[in-house]
Amino acid sequence: MPRTLRIALYVYAALTLNTALGFAFQLDWATRLWPWTDDRLSYIFIGAVLAALAASFAAWAYTNEPAGGQAIALNSCLVTLAGAIHFLRVYRRNDDSAVLAAATVFALMAITYGVIAAWTLRYAFRDRELAPALVRWSFAGFALLMTVGGVLLITDNRSFFPWPLNSDSAVIFGWVFLGDALFFLHGVLRPFRNNARGQLLNFLAFDLVLIVPFARHFSDVEGDQLIGLVLYSTLIVYSGALAVYYLFVDARMRLVLWPQVGPRPTPAR
Repeated sequence: MPRTLRIALYVYAALTLNTALGFAFQLDWATRLWPWTDDRLSYIFIGAVLAALAASFAAWAYTNEPAGGQAIALNSCLVTLAGAIHFLRVYRRNDDSAVLAAATVFALMAITYGVIAAWTLRYAFRDRELAPALVRWSFAGFALLMTVGGVLLITDNRSFFPWPLNSDSAVIFGWVFLGDALFFLHGVLRPFRNNARGQLLNFLAFDLVLIVPFARHFSDVEGDQLIGLVLYSTLIVYSGALAVYYLFVDARMRLVLWPQVGPRPTPAR
């Protein structure tokens, strides 16, 4: 990829990570970016989503693989487009300027991510080595779980979630889940290790933000929320262990094998 594009991706990843940390630590300047007041864990969840996004864009730049941005661009385009539509619905209901501003920002981001997705889809992956079977089957399972969770949240079935959600946050988070389902489905359909590495790093960043808050939350929940917390925590532990093993231990996948330079990529046919 052009050097200027890779630098831009690193800068964007750094800025996104900074915002992720702001949400994770509930800093005033960050939480004011969200158009309504929310639960502490909701802000941490948003921080985890942004940390995962930052990790994916940094991984894309590091691999120097134009096709490596396909999954995260498609995911982000879906989430921001759906988010913009929902924010507009909330604005029509409440006439809140903060919500209209959020809708505008999300719409612009959706257009940007759509352009990025269109560009990346022109290219095929240079490294055609398949990811290990366990990674591919895990991605298929993640896609299924995220689809179920996303549909439940969008249809206002929130009792399984580990903390109380207001109905509007539930819709946005539901689309985040559906975007993740598309993200991991892409890893099943394009099962190459350069694709899988970015997705594993995405999940690892997400897990690192949530694991401690979730562990502390066990003393505060019961009933359906406790069941949801156990299930979600199990997924975090499993996905985190999967990412750590394949990114830092397994010789076929670990980060040091990522190509830094290579032949000029060719458009996909």
